[in-house]
Amino acid sequence: MWITRCTALIYPQKKGFDMEHELIQYMNLKELTPPQLDILNNLSTDYHSKLKRVLNNLVGLKIHVKCHSKEGSKKRFDVHILVISPMKAKLVSSKAWDYDFARAVHKAFKDIQSQAEHAIHKMDQHEGKRFSGHMGRVRSGSYMSKAKR
Repeated sequence: MWITRCTALIYPQKKGFDMEHELIQYMNLKELTPPQLDILNNLSTDYHSKLKRVLNNLVGLKIHVKCHSKEGSKKRFDVHILVISPMKAKLVSSKAWDYDFARAVHKAFKDIQSQAEHAIHKMDQHEGKRFSGHMGRVRSGSYMSKAKR
């Protein structure tokens, strides 16, 4: 894992891995501790493979971590994830925040996963209506009702 001031890129060591197409990019990591970096690395690689199964054309992930600590002992973690994919639908997680870092990352990835499943389901529905020969409502006295029998 290479870590610069604000970005880290992870390339899993797998056979047949194409560096140009699959990429996890992290932003704003300077406020995280080393155990939190390990948690983020492990969870993001796990969820990257899960998202790859849901979206057949997954290209990469951008993960932005924000830490908010206002006059208190607890830190609030906001995790925003952007899925880079050639799909029409743009998948962005914007609801994920928590005081526990691992829980915030899980929430963000679960949100992205549900958005991906929803987008794929919508695309399947549109293709089914267009290509399956959907004729709409057939009246009882028309020639089409006799052809269906």
